[in-house]
Amino acid sequence: MADRAACVRCGMFADEKGIDAVSCSRCAGRTFRFERAVALGEYQKLKSAVFRMKRTGGEPLVANLTRLFVERHEEWLRDFAPNCIVPVPMHWRLRFRRGVNDAETIAEEIGRHLKFAKVRHALKCVRPILKQSHLTPNQRQKNVHGAFAVRRLAGYVRDARILLADDVMTTGATADEAARALRKAGAKVVAVAVIARAGENNS
Repeated sequence: MADRAACVRCGMFADEKGIDAVSCSRCAGRTFRFERAVALGEYQKLKSAVFRMKRTGGEPLVANLTRLFVERHEEWLRDFAPNCIVPVPMHWRLRFRRGVNDAETIAEEIGRHLKFAKVRHALKCVRPILKQSHLTPNQRQKNVHGAFAVRRLAGYVRDARILLADDVMTTGATADEAARALRKAGAKVVAVAVIARAGENNS
């Protein structure tokens, strides 16, 4: 799976016009609460796999794709040296309905490889949120605003280097809001690990 160069800040892969790996025109001028986003591959190439990941019984596929992610980005992961890996949470109602959260499987699999980093369920989703893929970029930001909070006893977040795990990143609104909650609770730095990086027009 040979992907094109990606922006070191937002993780967006180069298109036909090209993306400078240091400064991406799509995230220039935007303020993120995470330091960097890293993906296994482009959403369009992984679209079928992403759909299968979200179905019942998709956990083995999620685990296999995460192992590929770790193999591809192991050097960066070890250089970043997270103290803990935090999955982006679902609201409990959605979690109950689906029975599984792919972000949790991704976090657990990365943690299995990075034995020095513990998986911590530091975040909770405090209210239901609409499905992001049906919304415009501005609506996505409003949809997730204030949706995440750090759990009351998650004192390990303070001064920690945190790797935030999720399945897909499109505009970055969800990851940014989750990172905001972690930074507000005292996290030193947050980076984002996802399986698929989507453009704003192809999620």
